[in-house]
Parts: sequence; C-alpha cells; structure tokens
Amino acid sequence: MRVMRAIERRRFAAAFLLTGAAALMFSASLHAQALEPGQWYGVDPARVEPELPYSEGELKLFVRAGLAALRIDSEWRPRIRRAATPVQAGELERQARSEMMRAVEAAGISVETYNRINETAATNPRVRARVKRYRQAFARKAE
Repeated sequence: MRVMRAIERRRFAAAFLLTGAAALMFSASLHAQALEPGQWYGVDPARVEPELPYSEGELKLFVRAGLAALRIDSEWRPRIRRAATPVQAGELERQARSEMMRAVEAAGISVETYNRINETAATNPRVRARVKRYRQAFARKAE
C-alpha cells in the first residue's frame, strides 16, 4: 500500500511538473511572440507614428524665425541687386545675414537649432508637413 501511494504521488508530481512545464512553454512562446520587434500589444505598428525629432514649440519658433528671416531677405535683396560692385554686394549680404541671425535668435531659437530643423525639414516629410501647416497658420493670422 505504501509503495502504491508513493508511486501515485510520483505520477501525480510528474504529471503536475509536465503540466507546469507545458504551461510555462506555452506562456513563454506567447511572451516571445508579444515581444517580437514591431509587434505591440493590440496596436498595429504601421499605424503608430514615430515621434517627431523636434517639439511642437520648437517647430513653431522655427516658423516664426523663418518668416522674420524672409521679411529681412525681401528687404535686403533689392539693395544687394543694385550694388555697384561685387564687393559691395558681398558686404550687403553679410549685413543681411547678420540681421537675419539676430532675428532668428530674437524669435527664441538658436541659429544652430534653426539650421538643424531646416535640414531635417528638407529630408523628413513629416517635419516638412508640420512646418508647412504652421507657416500657413501664421500667414492666416497675419492677414
């Protein structure tokens, strides 16, 4: 009788361990599937937009600074064209560039950040679209 109980306990323990091991393997395979690259819990990764490299505030400052720089450029461009010599045109361009840099910084953004965002907008369609949207919004406000 003791031998039978010992055998039954071992069978029960073995069955319990096998069931536990099977459950762990199943759980581990589900866990591994859930953590595969590109798979998120119930979210289609193709529909999730990655974050923009710049904040909304930085992009708005970029647009304001760009509009200020465009105004300055439109003021200086005729003077530069009317310059008597290439040396005079170069000096006028330097003055215009300096004034644009001051305007960018006065808008609340560094020239370095302005240039980085400008380069990113040239290559990143999402950033370019956001900049275009802000530019249109600022143009409507100015009207």
